[in-house]
Amino acid sequence: MMSPEAESIRTLLSQMNLPSGMSWAMSDPVDESGLLFPEEARSIARAVPNRRAEFTGGRVAARKAMWALGVQPAAIKMAENRAPVWPDGLVGSITHADEICMAMVGPSDRYCGIGIDLEPDVPMDAELVAEICKPEDLEGVELAEQSLLPKRIFSAKEAVYKAHFALAGVPFGFHALSLDLVAKRAVFTDHPEAQAIPIALRRDLFFEQWICDGMILSLCTIPK
Repeated sequence: MMSPEAESIRTLLSQMNLPSGMSWAMSDPVDESGLLFPEEARSIARAVPNRRAEFTGGRVAARKAMWALGVQPAAIKMAENRAPVWPDGLVGSITHADEICMAMVGPSDRYCGIGIDLEPDVPMDAELVAEICKPEDLEGVELAEQSLLPKRIFSAKEAVYKAHFALAGVPFGFHALSLDLVAKRAVFTDHPEAQAIPIALRRDLFFEQWICDGMILSLCTIPK
């Protein structure tokens, strides 16, 4: 049975107009290896029970999303960097937080990358803020709102990172991006953490973010 937070997110997604051709689905975490393809089960065999349950719930959600697109469900293997390896013809993203597993999927002939991130809308540990946020990320924000802002910035940067990594396959750090939550735009900086990214792939990226029943949902899509 899904939590009230999960039901609120389900209602939110059901009412919004997502980008064309995309599908989403949700699942509870579930530690049941019989729900996985053999190659998926092998990649998670040594994980602790909580991690196995999140992994399995994410794959269950992803296959529901594939069904909704009219695509036969298939194994979604895990790469060495832990990113999901989508079947040919698909691009997607998986996230999980607070007993919610969620996936979004779209056709690879329409999207270069999709990134989603789900986080509880709570203050971030103070010692982590400088690792996630550049000073300009916090500019122009009322002091009363700044306690929740870092986690929202983190979530948006995670979604942008996932979408861009699907496009370029190049890892980068949080300071590689400067974020404008009002304009919902991520801009690559000249920080050393961005130097591995080819100049041609440092274009501005746009995202959406929703605050729903104590949860943050961020989405970034990169169209073809």
